[in-house]
Formats: sequence, C-alpha cells, structure tokens
Amino acid sequence: MKIIETEDPASKQTITDKKIINIEQIRNLNNINPVIKFCIFVAERINYKKIVLITSNYKKNILEENFENSFPLIIIQSENYFDLDDSLWSNLSEFLEKVPYAILFIHIPNLINRNSTDKENVINKITKTLTYHGVTIDHIGWSYQTYGQSGLLISLTSYTEMPLIPPKDFKVTALLAVRNEEDIIKEIVDYLTNQGVAVYIIDNWSTDNTIKNIEQMIGNKIIGFEKWPKDKQTSYFSLEGILKRKEELAQELDADWFMNYDADEIRESPWKNTTLREAFWRVDKRGFNAVDFTLLNFRPIDNSFKYGNSLIEHFKYCEFGNRPGHFRQLKAWKKQSIKVDLLSAAGHRVYFQNQKIFPYKFLTRHYPLRNQAQAEKKIILDRINRLDPEALKRGWHSHYKNYDLGRDVIKRKENLINFTNNFHFNYLIERLTGIGIIHDSFLNLETELNHMPFIADEPKKIIKDLEQEILFYAQSNSWKITRPLRKLFHFIKLKRK
Repeated sequence: MKIIETEDPASKQTITDKKIINIEQIRNLNNINPVIKFCIFVAERINYKKIVLITSNYKKNILEENFENSFPLIIIQSENYFDLDDSLWSNLSEFLEKVPYAILFIHIPNLINRNSTDKENVINKITKTLTYHGVTIDHIGWSYQTYGQSGLLISLTSYTEMPLIPPKDFKVTALLAVRNEEDIIKEIVDYLTNQGVAVYIIDNWSTDNTIKNIEQMIGNKIIGFEKWPKDKQTSYFSLEGILKRKEELAQELDADWFMNYDADEIRESPWKNTTLREAFWRVDKRGFNAVDFTLLNFRPIDNSFKYGNSLIEHFKYCEFGNRPGHFRQLKAWKKQSIKVDLLSAAGHRVYFQNQKIFPYKFLTRHYPLRNQAQAEKKIILDRINRLDPEALKRGWHSHYKNYDLGRDVIKRKENLINFTNNFHFNYLIERLTGIGIIHDSFLNLETELNHMPFIADEPKKIIKDLEQEILFYAQSNSWKITRPLRKLFHFIKLKRK
C-alpha cells in the first residue's frame, strides 16, 4: 500500500511508516486533531484501546497485519489523489474483511477555497472509485482545520447490510409526550409514520386543538393514546411521572426498538435515503442496542411561521445544542427483558445493563420555538407557571427560568447555520460525534470576565472583540474555532500569572 508522507495529527510529527496511539494516553490532551478525536470517539464505542495510523512508506503488507482491538486510520496526502494506484483501493476492500470500521482521510489541498460544485465532484468521484472496488462507505464528509490538513473524511465499514430492508415484523415505536403543540403535531405524526415508526401518544392534558388535530389518526398511525395523569390535570407538570410511564410502556408494548420522543422533534437517520426504521434495523444487525443523537435547535428568524406551515420547509437556520443535556441524548434503545431507566437522567439518556451504544449519532432537529407568540405561550403558560418545585430542586427545567423572551426567540440568521443540502457533508464530525460543538460554558464568557478584577478596560475590550469572533465561528466548521479560542485563553492565562 503506497501512501504519501504526512503528519501525525496527534503529535504534529512526520510519520513515514506506522504509528500506534494508545487512546488512554492522549484522550485528555489539548489541541488533538479533530480527525484523531473522531477516531477516539468511534474506537471507544466499539471497545478498542488503540488507533493505528497508516501513512507513507509502509513497507509491510497491510493485509498481513494484526489489527485486533485497534482502530485503523489511513491517511493519504497526494496532489493527485484521483490517480493513485488501483491496488490501494483493492487492498482496502480486502482489508475491511478484517476490521468492522476504518477511517480513510484524504488531504485535499486548498479545500477552504473550493466551491460547492468542485467539492461535490470530489465526493462523487471518490465514492464512485471506492464503490467500484467493493469498498463500503458508511459516511463521507469534510474536515476543515486551521492547524494540520483539511480534507475528506471517509468512514469505511465491513458491514454490507444485505438485505437492507428490515422484515415486516420489525417494529420501532416512538413514545411521544405532548402538551399544546397544535401547530405541529400532525406533521410530526405523519413524519414518523413515513419513517416506518409507530406512534404512542401520552397527552399531558392539552388545552388547545392538539388532540382534535390527530384524533382521526388514533387506531392507525397512532397505535395507542392516553392522557397522563389518567384522572385529571395537575397543577404542576410532572416529568417524573411521564418518564415512569414511558418506562412501563417500553415493557408492555410489542416493539423491537423504542424512542423517547418529544412532540417538537424530527429525528433522522445518519445515512442518506434511509428511514429511521431501516436505520435501527441496521444498528440492530451490527450488534448494538442503543443510539444517541446530536441535537440541532432550529430558530425563527422572523414571526412568519403560521399554523399549517411545514417545519421542515419553513425553518432553514439552526445551531447545535450547547447545554449539558444536549450532549446526553441517548434516547433510542432495543427492547430489554427488564425495565429500562429513563428517570435518572431526566429523560436525556436511557440506562440498562449491557448497553452497547452505536458508534455514530443520529440527528435530532428540534423546533421548540416557532414564533414570538408561540414562544411566550409555551415558556410562560405551559412551562414556567407549571414547573414542579421538586423537579427544580433536582436541577431539572432550570433553563426555562433563564429565557429572555425579548432576546432568545427571534435570531439573526447571520449567527446561525444555514441548513442546506451540504450540511451533512460540511458538519460530518460534529453531526456523527458531537466533537467540535461549543459548550455553553464557552459562549457565556462575558459574565465571568466582568467579574475578573485583574482585567483592565482595554484588555476587556480585546476580549470582547475575541468573544464576538468566537460567537461568529462557533456555529461554523470546526477548523474555524481553534484560533480565537486559543488566543482568548492564552491571553487570560498570561493575565493570571
């Protein structure tokens, strides 16, 4: 296998043969290349302890190497990556018979300046080449980096999933809790049905037309319906009670997989042209029993959303969820012989014994606020006025009390991600692993900085300018965030000395 010389993305040293990286030794290091972080994420989910970098001048026959419990990362750096020897691609096909997953990284010179058409042509040509040689592509997309090399990141797999269509008796059910979502509930149920997912509704005593809008679906698209609590509405919203009921339903209902689902969500498979039902079948056949999700919050940029509008068609701008709970979205699981635990993590993740989480995350499109009037009604009437004091003591629902309705509803599109057809390629690493998404602790620096007495007015202005740069880049491709963050924290570190 002939691979051109490149750099080790973890140590920035030139590698001319093969390098074995012990994950335990580098997991907590700063400034690790995003491609290495991606490999660590996937490797740990399949219980591998090492990453093997295969680069240039690799003299041994790769097919004779032992990669047991090691995750392969193959790096190609070549100006003429389309003209590489066919034996490279053929060897990859045979190589994948020995490992379930591998990552292929192809350095693409001057990537940031290439237009969408050029990048699409690169992806199409590489895909065609790999497919021709019998190499199965699991996922493909871009990795943009300031330090190191930008390029094409390709997740390869030995799984062929034939047949891809699940058997007729394979069932996926969404346990969907709802209260006062009349403007979107029908679209959500229709979407899930088209994804091959059955819907079980738990209504928390909606006071609008939510139930009227779906009553014709009960008994066909909606396999079950109940009000909770059963007898009457209570003064407070009890998340605990609803989660316990979902735990019971996951034992009672006849289904192979379940999703803990909210009425303002649209979940999607990580694979193109694959329904949720087909995706869970694929996960099941690979031997995994739990799936987590990357969360995208879609934001209104005006008040034009109206009853009857399509969520998918109307909302085009979004941002990655950045609250702590947004990074714990383990909300789909294979049916277990004993009751699962949704309560311990407030529904953000499911717990059960012998959990095997699928390496790649699915996607959740979240539409909590659709216009100013709906947001005010939801947050004030349906949330803040009904928060359970006991739940607040646990730290649940606290984000509702921090909403500024004059600032946090309508967003400027310049500060959001434009969700186009290129999103899945441009945000591959963030989408599949959550790596590169900025935690809200980074986005709330101003409050902390104002309480740092060692910072004079002029340095504060410098930091504020840097903070604006961070905010601008935070929702951009992962390569863009490195420079302003490093500048800011380096500055603070110096000032503390």
